[in-house]
Amino acid sequence: MISAPPPSASARLIRDRGAVTALLLLGVMALAVIVGPLLYKVSPVALDLASAGNSPSGTHWLGTDESGRDVLARLLAGGRVSLAVGVTSMLLALMLGLLIGGVAGTRGGIAESTLMRFTDAALAVPVLFIVITLLAITGPSVAMLIVAIGLTSWMGLARLVRGELLVLRAQPYVEAAAAMGAPAIHTARRHFLPHLVPSLVVFSTLGVGTAILTESALSFLGLGVQPPAASWGNMLSGAQSYVFSYPWLAAYPGLLILLTIVSVNLLGEALRDALEHNTQVH
Repeated sequence: MISAPPPSASARLIRDRGAVTALLLLGVMALAVIVGPLLYKVSPVALDLASAGNSPSGTHWLGTDESGRDVLARLLAGGRVSLAVGVTSMLLALMLGLLIGGVAGTRGGIAESTLMRFTDAALAVPVLFIVITLLAITGPSVAMLIVAIGLTSWMGLARLVRGELLVLRAQPYVEAAAAMGAPAIHTARRHFLPHLVPSLVVFSTLGVGTAILTESALSFLGLGVQPPAASWGNMLSGAQSYVFSYPWLAAYPGLLILLTIVSVNLLGEALRDALEHNTQVH
């Protein structure tokens, strides 16, 4: 009797209710911040002091802030910035981590020793301190925020990639390919990258959540996205003086940050479990 093949990673992911819920939430939020401003055509920066602090109504669906700006419009605009910073900074960190870890894991020798000592030194310095220092020197902006977060988020991936490549290099099929004179690019594409994909996917997923949280914290401290431009972090910062008088100002961005981080973490954990199981089976 032939046994049924084990479920694929995608099938295992679909069966995980937490992962499906998280994916739906992230999809809805991404769609809202991309399409929402095209449908809800209210300026997120227009001041209307006569309408300051209005409760949710038919005119302003989620109310107005302390300066009379529409909260929903600012949430949509701020979400676009926060998600863009999270995704873009993680792409930068992914490229750096894969490059440095890949060179260290495949070259060995002095290159490996130098790159890993540099990575260890970068890990020894608190990330938030480095980011704050960079932004203090260059001045806060969205572009510098992306660069600063990306430049301080690659170290864990570099060590992970290097460790996995050291194990793969010792495998008989990799040694056989090298003995037969296979080009390094062929070995990397055929043998290394497929085994690295699960780690890269999980790192990227979880890293986006960390980057969004970092952006929110920096914007809350006044070192991220600068007013009148909106981000969920600086909306929280602006609402801290009005928690009791206008509680919705803090509730909305705080809830969105919480939902995003929890959803990304749930999805990342589910992806890791599904991909690791699939790798073990094969």
